[in-house]
Amino acid sequence: MNKTLVKYGIIGGLLATILFLGPIVLSPEKYMDPEQMAHGEVIGYSVMVISMLSVFFGMRAYRKKLDGKSFSFLKALGVGLQITVITCLLFYLGNILLYEVISPNFLKQFGDHYKDYLLQSATSESEKSQVLKEFNQNAGVLENSYLYALIMSGTTLFIGIIISLISAMSLKRSAL
Repeated sequence: MNKTLVKYGIIGGLLATILFLGPIVLSPEKYMDPEQMAHGEVIGYSVMVISMLSVFFGMRAYRKKLDGKSFSFLKALGVGLQITVITCLLFYLGNILLYEVISPNFLKQFGDHYKDYLLQSATSESEKSQVLKEFNQNAGVLENSYLYALIMSGTTLFIGIIISLISAMSLKRSAL
């Protein structure tokens, strides 16, 4: 595997891990604040998109090293997907590190706070009952740190594929 691909994959993985997990590790009490949870999804997806910008920059650096040679859509897409996979693998390992080593109780605490947040947003007793029922049906994901980390990395992978496609379209070039 090319050094450029590995370099940008590592940059993306470290960026995703630091931006996503840094606030959780540095101030878990603020992160668990129900008022902050309303913004959590937006911040989480933003971090995933920002970390996947390494795909574009890695593809551009790879194309530059070709020195005028053809860089087809498929070649560009392959480069982008390789960077994406490396990034997602590191992000997965960062999540496992958090959930298994740094804060083994994190997912339980997060689940409890998230359930409270969902219940606060419900307006009637029947709605609260429905929210609680749905939460309990999906609570198994929060009990398995490996599965939850896989879901997080899978979401990042999906975003990386989209960015790889867009970048491949914009960075392809014919031989000069």
